[in-house]
Amino acid sequence: MGPAPHLPIAPMGPAPHLPIAPMGPAPHLPIAPMGPAPHLPIAPMGPAPHLPIAWKRNLLRIRSLVLIGGPDDGVITPWQSSFFGFYDANETVREMQAQEPGSGICCASGAWC
Repeated sequence: MGPAPHLPIAPMGPAPHLPIAPMGPAPHLPIAPMGPAPHLPIAPMGPAPHLPIAWKRNLLRIRSLVLIGGPDDGVITPWQSSFFGFYDANETVREMQAQEPGSGICCASGAWC
């Protein structure tokens, strides 16, 4: 099975394709070697776009984005990331609303943010 094609999102511009990259495991899982997922297209790891403002403008044209996954796929979802929440001592994702104001603790190890 060869790599899947990129998904077109714009007919022209500096970012004419939306690459889909394999997702890594949640950060609390043991580290495993990462390799290409046979069922997902490979994201090009080239240099940054030459026109970052035009690239950003083109990216912001996306009105809706569908991310495919499930609650038991072992991948932390964007709204469960450390930007919006963190793992507590039981490795359960705690939402931002559940954090105590001014606690400054953002991970299960008790590290300060």
